[in-house]
Amino acid sequence: RAVIEALARRLDNAIVIEEVLSLLGTPSGTVEVRAGGMTAEHERVVLCAGSGTAALARGAGLPLPIRHSAHVRLTFRVREEPPVRLACLLDRSGAFGEPSAYGDPLPGNGAFAVGLGEAPAHEDGSLLDAAALPALAGRIVGYVARALPGLETEPCEVRHCRVSELAWSSDGIAVWEHGGLVVLAGNNLFKHAPALGRALAAAALGDGLEPILHPETKLGIPLQS
Repeated sequence: RAVIEALARRLDNAIVIEEVLSLLGTPSGTVEVRAGGMTAEHERVVLCAGSGTAALARGAGLPLPIRHSAHVRLTFRVREEPPVRLACLLDRSGAFGEPSAYGDPLPGNGAFAVGLGEAPAHEDGSLLDAAALPALAGRIVGYVARALPGLETEPCEVRHCRVSELAWSSDGIAVWEHGGLVVLAGNNLFKHAPALGRALAAAALGDGLEPILHPETKLGIPLQS
């Protein structure tokens, strides 16, 4: 939240909040942007719209290999005095009844966020099973009770989010160039924002795209052992 607020202050009046309905390449090589209250034409357009990326890219004639799901993360208070240092968690042991789980402390270390798994969704973003998210939440509560005795068992905060990931890996990242359109897709992108921002800016300015980000590279695909 602090990072997003700082970036918003830095950009200030450069941000225009609109719902984009369509992107269209023109015969001259530019990209036409049609939003709720405006139509504009730009030499280059960077598309990075999270779960909305696939629909906008498809409308522009670029289908993407994206699968959709939804995720729930619950936050639990630490039982004792918040420790000075609190580790992150990546558990793939299966020892506590779940194939994988993750957790990370919130600022101040007084609370710990825990998540596991996703609820599959259709291409339009609707859930295959509306009961999947509450089921995931119940599994998280059970996991915390079994694996993390230092946390309260009742969650104090919930975060739901949409997930869009590339077909070859849950950590896959790729950038497509389609005329004047530069399209970024993948999962867990915010942690790579500084590097991705520089790469996208260079591509938008005509300096070329870093080869590792080309779709055929399949960045993030698990290495063969």
